[in-house]
Amino acid sequence: MEDGKNHHVRFDGVVTAGNLLSLLGMVGAVISSVFYVAVTVGHEEERITAEITLREKSIESLQQQLIAARADEAERFAGIGRRIDESVDAERAVIAQINAALSQINTRLDTAILTAHPRPLDGATR
Repeated sequence: MEDGKNHHVRFDGVVTAGNLLSLLGMVGAVISSVFYVAVTVGHEEERITAEITLREKSIESLQQQLIAARADEAERFAGIGRRIDESVDAERAVIAQINAALSQINTRLDTAILTAHPRPLDGATR
């Protein structure tokens, strides 16, 4: 018997209401799936955009803090530099005063030596 071997699917060309309803159901499922994916992608894009915006604002804030910290450090270094310069200038003034005093002492000693009368030695007079 050849009944078991030759079973082919045959279409009779008739479209029934059940076929149309199945087609509509499949088309509706595909459209709703596409819509769901589109909505999900839209939400994901919004979340990513919000996260990017938040990170950009955080980066800008950190950059402003860094600029402020650099300005503070520059001011501190400038203040330290001014204090060092003032200290060096004060030390130079003291050194100049000491040099002036030593110069006066040298001048007085030179004058005293030049104007001094030679004295005989204690052993030479005896």
